[in-house]
Amino acid sequence: MTRNLFKEILQLLKVDVLISKVVGYGLQRVIQKDPFLFKKLEDSYCSQYNNELRSNIGHIGHGCYLHGFLKLSHPKGLILENNVHIGAGAYINSRGGVIIKDHTHISRNVTIYSSNHDYNGPILPFGPNYIERPVIIGKGVWIGMNVNILPGVTIGDGAIIGMGATISKDVPPNAVVVGSEQRHVKSRSKENISALLTTAKFGGINGKVLPTREVQLFKKRLGENGASPFFIVSTGRSGSTTIANILNKHEGIDCLHEPKIHLVGLSTRWLHGDIPEAELLRELHILYKDLATSNQRIYGESDQKLSNLVLPLAKILPEAKFIWIIRKPEDVVNSTWSRGWFSDEELGFTDMPAENYSLYRDHFSDHRPHADKCGDMNTEQWRAMSAFERNCWYWTYWNSMIQTSFSSLAKERTLKVRLENLSSDLTKIESFLSLEKDQLREQVANKAESIYKLNTTSDWNEQMKASFNRLIDYSLYTEEIS
Repeated sequence: MTRNLFKEILQLLKVDVLISKVVGYGLQRVIQKDPFLFKKLEDSYCSQYNNELRSNIGHIGHGCYLHGFLKLSHPKGLILENNVHIGAGAYINSRGGVIIKDHTHISRNVTIYSSNHDYNGPILPFGPNYIERPVIIGKGVWIGMNVNILPGVTIGDGAIIGMGATISKDVPPNAVVVGSEQRHVKSRSKENISALLTTAKFGGINGKVLPTREVQLFKKRLGENGASPFFIVSTGRSGSTTIANILNKHEGIDCLHEPKIHLVGLSTRWLHGDIPEAELLRELHILYKDLATSNQRIYGESDQKLSNLVLPLAKILPEAKFIWIIRKPEDVVNSTWSRGWFSDEELGFTDMPAENYSLYRDHFSDHRPHADKCGDMNTEQWRAMSAFERNCWYWTYWNSMIQTSFSSLAKERTLKVRLENLSSDLTKIESFLSLEKDQLREQVANKAESIYKLNTTSDWNEQMKASFNRLIDYSLYTEEIS
């Protein structure tokens, strides 16, 4: 008996109606015995939902609470420091990066946007591209209900935003701001705010004072507890997830893979010469000197977007070390090419149906390095290249940039590791980070998703082989750091 025929028989006998009535009657009796059943179910589901949400946030400190249901767009772009509370109904768009610092409490139905559609493109009312501008909310800020915060806003430490306000420009520290026109009506005492921060007088839920034992668990800033930072740089698709997972299992290390979505746009803007060095250093200072990061002795991050930021990071963090993980160029090119990196579709060089944007155009795609904007070739040459050739160019250009940066640093601050030798090179990493021997174990992570057919060298034609040999500088893989 087919499923459809069985369904038709049940409908003819009105069994479906009978089942509906029985279930409805039973549910009614259950609710009569426990009128708060739906509330309990909602609370239970909300707890599971928020736990899942927390696991996707880019970085979250100690004592942070998400109250009720809220919506996070691009949660990896959200950074929460210690003792941050966000009320039910909040919507946070973190595509351009949102930082909420220590002891900030946000009420219900607050909307925060860090990006907006680019409306100057060829499509009405707007196109698929975004303009990204990070939002930074300082320490000890109190934000009331139904507040709207627009992209690019910085709210200073100790500020208060009255309910219903729309914040479209920066708010000074300690300011009390109200209304849709953002009126600055008064200021809190700067001396009082400073004294409370110094004496660690902080409020938790409903303003109840946090006990000292809770405050002692707060994550600290780099340097506050002698934490020694390190950074893992690569082209991507080179084992950076694997090495981060290996190091993160060590009880004395916090090593996170791509925890700061802010770097995606920042790195490329710096690469393309779109921001001055002073602005870059200011943003890196916020991301690495000002943020509460870890309580571990050693803190590390793994991110391909760090690769052109080695020297700026070395400048603001003179104690930082850098690990360059490199993979055979043919393997990287096959992996990135298979995933659509640098294709005409991804770079926006051709028209395509809107439903395909999810495959080709994501946050990383929008900030892919362009050889012409880097000054490495002109626009006509860049557009004339095939996707395969662009991936070959990227491997050489990105690794050359890392090599040049490493050559400017003291040898004790740099280490080069080949993915293919990772098992044997773990002892080098242990020595480099001053760990005891044999504390690290290898594991594999971040394999290509099933939606991608992984190409191999057997898929290359003669022209592709010639392009590979012309564009790849194999000495970057084989040579040691000089």
